[in-house]
Amino acid sequence: MKEVTPYMLKSAILNDIGWQLQRTFMSTEPPETPSGLSSDTRFIPLQLCYLTRNFKCLDNDSRVIEIHSPDTVHSLFLRAQSTAEASLWFNALHTGLAVAASKALADYCHVLAKTLNTSVISTWGWMGMMSNHQEAMFRRSSTLGLSASSDQLRTPLRKGSFMGSASEQQSFGNENEWTAAFGIITDKDLLLYSSVPWSVDGLKSHAARLPLVMTRLVSSNPGSPTSTLLLNALSSNTSYSKFTLRTGTSRGVIQRHFRVEAGRELTNWCRAIVQGSHNAVENQREFHWECTWRGQHCHLSIHLDKGICLAADDAPSTQCSPPRVMWQYSFEKLRITSDDGLRLMKFVFYGPDGEKELDFHTCPKPVVFTLHSILATKMTRLGLAT
Repeated sequence: MKEVTPYMLKSAILNDIGWQLQRTFMSTEPPETPSGLSSDTRFIPLQLCYLTRNFKCLDNDSRVIEIHSPDTVHSLFLRAQSTAEASLWFNALHTGLAVAASKALADYCHVLAKTLNTSVISTWGWMGMMSNHQEAMFRRSSTLGLSASSDQLRTPLRKGSFMGSASEQQSFGNENEWTAAFGIITDKDLLLYSSVPWSVDGLKSHAARLPLVMTRLVSSNPGSPTSTLLLNALSSNTSYSKFTLRTGTSRGVIQRHFRVEAGRELTNWCRAIVQGSHNAVENQREFHWECTWRGQHCHLSIHLDKGICLAADDAPSTQCSPPRVMWQYSFEKLRITSDDGLRLMKFVFYGPDGEKELDFHTCPKPVVFTLHSILATKMTRLGLAT
């Protein structure tokens, strides 16, 4: 018994590490398991896993690598003997996972595009998204005149074994700081999922949809002092890159902070979001909203080439009788815009009687952000930086 006990214990420990897939991606077939594995070997599939560091735990020495399963249920923690060794392993894993993700996108792009009713899937992959809990925590601290330090926001990694399984997850720091988000960029939207959509039904169940024409990429250090302080507090002792998206909605501006693990990922996501917004504008070209001007129901249209037009909504329009145009201006005539964040938006054009105030009966931020995307697209046409 003494001779076989170590082998039995090792086998039991390996069974508790990692995970097994029930079916392959976008299929009902079970995955193939490598043959010829010995009893003291554990096979862990890595397709579409989330590779990260300082996500579930704080590691001041940067020696811990985190691998989370595609459904985010299971986690694997690897601790290297040195920071240099951890970087080598992380870079190797990151490269391998990136190649596998690109291959999976190429293999299943037609299925994804058909299910999501889109012409293209430009980018997909994992990101970390700041959770609402942390933002609420910071708001409470700032209200009391306190500053959120890294000690308040993060819990140190406690000492443990070289590997950790899902059962050890609760001991690895503050889980409410960042949440995992799997993003897919289509020809119109950025879709966010809480886990990898492993089936056709999963693709249709996104957690959030960000219309690209109403979404703006801003600096990784947002302009508001509170947001900057929060991000700086969360970024201490970390090596990830951050970016912020703001989306104009009927409820106002929704701001989301994201993190990625490598600089090339930041470049890819930022490029895909900006180019996706421009492409969405080019594809649709014209955008419409109902509004009220001087007590009369109207339709506001913003066209990529024709400019801004307000038409009366007093009779159905036909080919023989087009809608009655109240006013129309090119973008060159637009001087400035402003809004109250509730329902009113003001356009100021050059020339006499150039001030126009419209009532959208809801928050006008979608109009504001769409106008910004159209102008950014026109500037890109001219070869100007936006």
